Amino acid sequence: RSSAASDVYKRQVYGVVAAILFLAAALVIYSIFYISVGQKVAEFGQLRTIGASKKQIYKIVLKQGYMLAVPGILIGSIMGTIISYCLQSKGWSVFAFIVSLCGACLFGILLVYISVRKPAKIAANTSPISALKNPVGIVNYRTHKRHRITPVYLAKISFSRNRKKSLLTILSLGLCGVIFFLAASYQSSFNAESMARYWDMKYGDFKISIDLENESENLDALLQKEYFSDYVKRVGDIEGVSNIFTYATVPVDFSTDNDISDSTLMLGYNEKDLASLNAAVLSGNITDDTELVVSDPERIYDVYHWKPQIGDTVTFNFKNHSGKTITKAFKIGAITSSNDGMGGYIFRMPENMLKELAGYDCTYAIEIQAEAEYQEIIEQELKLLVSDNRDVRLQTLQDFIVEHQSDNRAGFTLAYAIAAILWIFAVINQINLTVTNLLSQKQEMGTLKSIGMTNKQLKQAFMMEGLFTTLIALLITAVVGIPGGYAIGIFLKNAGMSTGFVFPVVAFTLFAVAMFMLESLMTILLIHSWKKQSVIAIMRN
Repeated sequence: RSSAASDVYKRQVYGVVAAILFLAAALVIYSIFYISVGQKVAEFGQLRTIGASKKQIYKIVLKQGYMLAVPGILIGSIMGTIISYCLQSKGWSVFAFIVSLCGACLFGILLVYISVRKPAKIAANTSPISALKNPVGIVNYRTHKRHRITPVYLAKISFSRNRKKSLLTILSLGLCGVIFFLAASYQSSFNAESMARYWDMKYGDFKISIDLENESENLDALLQKEYFSDYVKRVGDIEGVSNIFTYATVPVDFSTDNDISDSTLMLGYNEKDLASLNAAVLSGNITDDTELVVSDPERIYDVYHWKPQIGDTVTFNFKNHSGKTITKAFKIGAITSSNDGMGGYIFRMPENMLKELAGYDCTYAIEIQAEAEYQEIIEQELKLLVSDNRDVRLQTLQDFIVEHQSDNRAGFTLAYAIAAILWIFAVINQINLTVTNLLSQKQEMGTLKSIGMTNKQLKQAFMMEGLFTTLIALLITAVVGIPGGYAIGIFLKNAGMSTGFVFPVVAFTLFAVAMFMLESLMTILLIHSWKKQSVIAIMRN
């Protein structure tokens, strides 16, 4: 059943997204508190000096985490509720809101505890002596006398002195970059026309169809009206129509030898479908004697815990033209993958056999292939043809393309929103690290300026340090993101949603430029504040 399979697939996707967000949020929170604890070594040491125990310091840091988490959880839950109500007001309820709020609170508190636990232990183990020491440390340049002291070399020294802080900042920036790249790859690789051709209109330019989402009784009644017997003849007489393709189905109840039963649709295949079906065969063969073809065994197992085998018998109940229920068993002759080009239902049989069993023309759709110069005229003719029939609808290829673009726009927005949220936290880490490094080196830079270092060289040194961080983060983005983006492209192609991976050149370039500009702007503003101070003032501070 397609709805059950769709639910399984959605749960898997949501689980993967939730796991990624959990790890990303844990890394960001951990890095923020680690850097924060590193800046407060002196304060923790002083608290230990006046009698605070390790346990009390540990609790202080944990409480800081919870004090930040609780308002954030409440604000996030309220905003999420408002957004979900706006997106799908019919599915919203007070009960769901309460359950979601409780789940978000438990999830948030657990996440904060896991993330803050390690920084809290570091703070608790701070000794009183640490209060008297510089947590970063002054570089002894005598050990570097073999190297020429240049802005690039100074940046390298500064970068290496805070390795763990730098690593956490780079990881958070890199993770943000990877998620952004994956979202951009998804958007750039997605092709609405490919999706429309794969799922909705494989051959034609126009489609007249009955809605398969009708209840089985209604669908039976609609199919037995045999609208398409007349439509095929009348459409064939329209000038410019080059081909007509038919699609047939019958609502059925099925049961297997291991007591699995359900309702579904039996699809009919004809000559146009044989190439894609044969290309997707996993076992067995499709011949003139094949009675039944089963598609997507993995999904069947996920939904029904049934592994279909060649030779297995499946029993079907369906109604014929007179309304009599027919019971008949068929042997599985072939098993295909989900990419057999016939959609999401699991059973197929030859179209002529299906119509013979049903006793009527069970065509539910026709695709009309038109010559390019006649398309506008044919569209008007088809609209006139179906104008007095509310049971069928006319759709064009462009209608399906617009529909798929609209359906996937929300997914693109969500992916970019997740990347943006992570980017904000990563930038906080980056600002924190940059400011920490600059302030810890203020006296050191004052000494270098007193022996001849210019403001230009000072600016270059700090700019280079920021660029190191940004370049490594972008390298992580490229090394992890490109294979991930390629995998997304292949996945979309296999799902009929793309022609293959398309590198998101514009998005990646804008992201890289934004990263470099942000780092440069932060450094320039901080260096500018130093220019107003004398060398003596800098050294004193």
